[in-house]
Amino acid sequence: MVRLSLLLLAVLVADPARAAPAVPSYLSRLEAQVLAELNHVREAPRSYAAALGELRKHYRGRLLELPGQVPLMTVEGAAALDEAVRALRASPALPRFLCSPGMSRAARGHAEDIGPRGLTSHVGSRGTDPFRRLQCCGTWEGAAGENIQYGGRDAREVVVQLLIDDGVPGRGHRKNVLSSRFRVVGVGCGRHARFRTVCVIDFAAGYRER
Repeated sequence: MVRLSLLLLAVLVADPARAAPAVPSYLSRLEAQVLAELNHVREAPRSYAAALGELRKHYRGRLLELPGQVPLMTVEGAAALDEAVRALRASPALPRFLCSPGMSRAARGHAEDIGPRGLTSHVGSRGTDPFRRLQCCGTWEGAAGENIQYGGRDAREVVVQLLIDDGVPGRGHRKNVLSSRFRVVGVGCGRHARFRTVCVIDFAAGYRER
């Protein structure tokens, strides 16, 4: 996967006046950074839109040519990027996601299941789907969903690729991140045999821990 995050660093800078939220002790460093990045999108979607827009000048048809990186052949070219920018500009600021320890255990369990096996699926090696996995650690309420990103080298790359959602019909990953009905998340990341890393993000409208 090509690194998208380097071009965003100059635009998506932390506000020194804003206190950093407490990091849940049950999250790894990458998982905590993914949570923070998701909440950055939720709180400042227009700022994120401006950052994504900076990538457009690097598209040559369907080829994305970032400085110093191996060119990436995308499925849709800049069309998916443009759509993501429009969606972020149209999105209101949303409440920060609350992080659930039970949902994070479910997400990490799936990452640890499919990662060493080199799988790319929402269904685990024992046939479990996201909703059944969430039920193992608590009770989800209202609605639930799951995003999985492969090959991200840092949190920003994970989230940017989910927002652009190149080649994904319906833009389900982007919609989950920007959905006002989802208020609680769990994040689990690990190593992947084929794509180096895998990051699983579970969403729910509400969640009761077991």
